Amino acid sequence: MGTKRLFIGTYINSDLFLDKYEEIQLKFKVCCTGKWVEPVNMHFTYLFLGDVDENIIPEIKKSLNNFLIEYNSKIIIKGISVLPKLSFPRILFVKIINNDLLLLKLQKQMEKIMTEYDYQPENREYLPHVTLLRIKEFDRHKFAGTVESFKSYDFGEMEKFKISLIESKLTKEGPIYSII
Repeated sequence: MGTKRLFIGTYINSDLFLDKYEEIQLKFKVCCTGKWVEPVNMHFTYLFLGDVDENIIPEIKKSLNNFLIEYNSKIIIKGISVLPKLSFPRILFVKIINNDLLLLKLQKQMEKIMTEYDYQPENREYLPHVTLLRIKEFDRHKFAGTVESFKSYDFGEMEKFKISLIESKLTKEGPIYSII
């Protein structure tokens, strides 16, 4: 057996994006280029596991089984920003806000479980977000103003969310995601 490229994530209801996504793409088209994420692939990640030996995937799934469910906790999808910083943007993203902090709690608990499988926790604070665009080029002056104009942009809310173990197959056309 080989490996599968895995992450633990939550899909976003793409209906929240459909009417607003075109507007955002048009506004950013004048100041940057890159690869936009297809609405069907919109998600946020708790943990990126990378290439995982297929032999241990059933064991990992069993260890995470209590987490791979639906939660009645509101998430707010609001505010566009960039990573790593405005002067050197690589990722355009929208923030995920969870006022009861359940997302953070669940992420920490899953991270602890995954260390038993040699997962190495990241050295940065967890920032739940949905990637919109992987930026290739940008106009420094126009880009900063466009990001600023969307810093409070409201995409909507989801009253509940579901955590899934997801495989990511990389292709020339872009990633193909499937729930394991």
